[in-house]
This record gives sequence, structure tokens and C-alpha cells, in this order.
Amino acid sequence: MPYQVEFLPIAINNLSHLDSVVAQRILSKLRWLSQNFDALTPEMLTGELKGLLKLRVGNYRVIYSANDKAHLMVCISSVTAKISTNERRARLSAGSFVLPVL
Repeated sequence: MPYQVEFLPIAINNLSHLDSVVAQRILSKLRWLSQNFDALTPEMLTGELKGLLKLRVGNYRVIYSANDKAHLMVCISSVTAKISTNERRARLSAGSFVLPVL
């Protein structure tokens, strides 16, 4: 059974600022993930984002959460280019990442 994908407003905002080709590629990958999630082992994040999952799409990362019981994936905030650990910490402390997720 496919997962339903929901987007938080900040994720929609991030997507809207991307080139349309890149945004479509990310949306296609999310659609594929929602249909194949049960057969995959998602990548777990650590540190301040422990408990969240990431999806790599080229140089971009989608940060999301998944609820297996409800078959729901929530795109948190981050549809952003891959960033360094130090930059991620700075964004977290500045409140750029919104929890919960994809």
C-alpha cells in the first residue's frame, strides 16, 4: 500500500524556489519512495535530527518522517542542497529546520 505524502509549508516553499526540472525530479523520487517504502531501508539521521529520515536526490536532501501505521510520510522542511555539519548546526540553532516532517 503506498504511503500518503504530505508537505509542511516550509517544504513547499523550498520546492518552489528550485528550478522546475530539479523540483520535478525531487517530486518523482518522493512518489517512487511512497510506493516502495515498505521494501526499502530508509536512511536515518543522527544528532540533532535523530528520528528523522533523509532521501538523497542528486545534490539535494529531503528530510522527512514516516508513520508506518498510518502509511504517511511528512516532508519536514528540507528540500535543500547538501550542507556541511557545521552549517546544519547553525541552521538548527537559528530555527531554519521545522519539526516535525515529510
